This record gives sequence, C-alpha cells and structure tokens, in this order.
Amino acid sequence: MATNFMKPEIYRLHINAGRKAGIESTCGEKQKHVTEEDAIIAAKRMNKSGNAFREVEAYPCAFCGWWHIGGRMAHDELIRYVGKRI
Repeated sequence: MATNFMKPEIYRLHINAGRKAGIESTCGEKQKHVTEEDAIIAAKRMNKSGNAFREVEAYPCAFCGWWHIGGRMAHDELIRYVGKRI
C-alpha cells in the first residue's frame, strides 16, 4: 500500500529489505503503529530524546502490514542491502 509521505520506490525498498532480513528483525516484537504518520511522530520523538543507539525512522512492515521504527537506512544502503534497484 503506497503512502502519503514515503516515496513509492523507498516504500518498495523497505518492504524488500524487510523480507530479506526476516520476520524476527523486521517485525518480531516491535511496536506496531497504525499509520505512517504515527510512526514518524514516534521516530522523531525517539531521535529527539537521545536514547536511541542511532537515528531511527519509520518503515512499512512486509509481514504485518503496519509500521515500525528501526535504524535509519539511506537510499543507497537500502539498494545495496536489497541487491538491486526496484
């Protein structure tokens, strides 16, 4: 499902990266956010708190269909991880 905030190519890259990483690291016991906007707000809050190990971002989950928060990956990192441009 396309989003209002994340560009479609980035959305697809996140979905494919999640499939490659597997359900435990992509979804597992992570908090589920109903909307992309909710997840973005939560990620911004975490980044401002200074408690995150590294900067985090919202991403769509390939397994549950909700949104989660995880370490930020640059566009070129996503492409390298997935293995090809989608």
